[in-house]
This record gives sequence, C-alpha cells and structure tokens, in this order.
Amino acid sequence: MSVEALMFAAQTPTADASQAGIRQRWAKFKAERFPLARKRLPWVVATGLAMFLVSQFVAFAWVWTESIPAHLVLIVKGAPPRPGELMAYVYEGGDIAGWRCGDVFVKYAAAMPGDSVQRDGRHFWAQTRRGRIDLGVAKQASRKGVPLEPAAGG
Repeated sequence: MSVEALMFAAQTPTADASQAGIRQRWAKFKAERFPLARKRLPWVVATGLAMFLVSQFVAFAWVWTESIPAHLVLIVKGAPPRPGELMAYVYEGGDIAGWRCGDVFVKYAAAMPGDSVQRDGRHFWAQTRRGRIDLGVAKQASRKGVPLEPAAGG
C-alpha cells in the first residue's frame, strides 16, 4: 500500500468516530437546552391551565358586520342578557346567505322573554315593559346580494 493510501485511510472517519461525534453533539445539546426547557415547562403548563380555566367562563368573538361598533368582543358565558347589552348565540337554522348552522352571532338584546316584537312592512319595534323600542328597518339584501325577507312579528 502506498503512503498516500495510508494517509487517506487515516483521514477517513470510521463509523465509531462519527458515532462518537454524534454522541458528543447530543450531550452538548442536552446540556444547553434541557435546563432551559425545565425552567420554562412549569410556566408553559401554568399558562395552558390558566387559559383552559378562563375559557370555561369567557370567550372572544370576532364581529364581521357593521351592525355593531366593535370588532372583537368578550363574551361572559352563562350570564343572562339584559336589555341593550350585547349577547352571543349559536345559529341553529339552515344555511342562508353564507351563514351555516353552528355560526356564532353577536347582537344587541332589545326584547326579553315576555316582550312582543311587532312588524309593519320592513319596520320592526318591540313592545316591552320599558315601553316601545324602535328596532329599525330590515335590510332588503345581504352584503352578498342575496334577497332577504323580514321575519314575522311575534
């Protein structure tokens, strides 16, 4: 064997040498990263638990329409709505104008149980214990141009 071949064989890493390099890099990685992870893990767990507990009582909703002067609203779950306050409910009807069953709506509570909603053409109002409240005029078409029919009073 020539001298060049012996020198090349001496420079070529063997499987044992490459395994030792990998083990050293892994040991260095563990020494640097795992103590940091052990420090952060309690905070990550505590934050996740706090978010889970808070989500049992409150939620956020994004408002997509111009009917409410807000874009992001905080919803307190289980609180009964009061007249004039924003309330959120889950739509349970059929698909209409891009809305599907299960979508969340955020609207102002105008009429409460026991109040009556009355209609004259496209104009609505509520007869409440506080008096007569003008609810406004129903739109003729959705933002996407789908014709809308006003609901019956009741």
